[in-house]
Amino acid sequence: MNSSDSASKIELPLLTPAVLEACSFQNWYHSFSQHTFRSTIITLDPSHVDYLRDTSHGLHLPKELAPPSSYKSQLSDSEDDSDTEQSPSASSSSSSTPPSRYSFPQLTRTISETIELYGGSVFPKLNWSAPQDAGFLLVSGDGPLRCRTPADVYMLLKGSDCTFHDLDVHDKLPRASSDRPFPIVLVLREWFNLNPAHEFRCFVRKRNYLCQILDVLRFLAPRRIISPQFHLSDFIFDVYLKNPTKIAVSSPATKPNMKLVDINPFATYIDPCLFRYEELEQMHLNIPGAASDQKRSSPLLKLVESEHPHQNFRASKFQTSKLPVEFLNSSSRDQGANLLPDEFNKMLQPEKR
Repeated sequence: MNSSDSASKIELPLLTPAVLEACSFQNWYHSFSQHTFRSTIITLDPSHVDYLRDTSHGLHLPKELAPPSSYKSQLSDSEDDSDTEQSPSASSSSSSTPPSRYSFPQLTRTISETIELYGGSVFPKLNWSAPQDAGFLLVSGDGPLRCRTPADVYMLLKGSDCTFHDLDVHDKLPRASSDRPFPIVLVLREWFNLNPAHEFRCFVRKRNYLCQILDVLRFLAPRRIISPQFHLSDFIFDVYLKNPTKIAVSSPATKPNMKLVDINPFATYIDPCLFRYEELEQMHLNIPGAASDQKRSSPLLKLVESEHPHQNFRASKFQTSKLPVEFLNSSSRDQGANLLPDEFNKMLQPEKR
């Protein structure tokens, strides 16, 4: 049997409403609060969800955060230049933009108080996802997704495709599943400038740990911390090590120097990093006894091919999120991407009178 034949017969765990509920942040945070970052959970009203879904006027903020005075864009310096003249057409265009019909003074106040509680900066996310693809919208140069104001939080959530993934989470479920709506929550986490190289993704299949990071996971002892308090047999979790280069031999009494970052379903829409889900499932099938981890397998040397997206460490995972929709659409047409700069320059030229 070749690899393609074996891959075609692999069956991954069924994604159900119960699995999504278990992995929703508010349902696991309190069990692991001692092993993760401090967080505040805010249940969103239907009006808040409607605001996040509304794309009719772009990245508009609630009324109480009247832009642009409350939100400093990257072009604020050039916009404030008194020598710069604005064409009448541009002025009328900006003035014709309809104001936001949404206003959330209580939510905005709660966000502001939470930011102050955590020392002036928070990291936002919804039930399952963080708006990582919208990090370029913030002017902060000292770390992605660092929100210092409520406007920053709204801007990230409104500009993120990941946000819509959470709002439309039912699309990931089989049709026969329950259509009962999930309560949407906003999570504001204490912000730290984390090193991405210190974060590890761990895979659990039927209570067996796959792709073990050898001594790292042995030191973390996730079986003592995560498995006893999380009832799912199949899931994925991320951990952050403060200093992974100084892993010492641990004892049962050792308190691991780690932070639990997130828990996700064992599902194909979750990035498997350097692996494919067919590989992960094959690892599970090759475990001796299928339910025992007493026997340790040989280390696996993973060679990453040059075309693999994780090969280029300098490339942003969400590069396409920074491009205009027109550019992405034109890339599928002959010469579309080559003609776009000319069309864009024409749009920037002042209207001839």
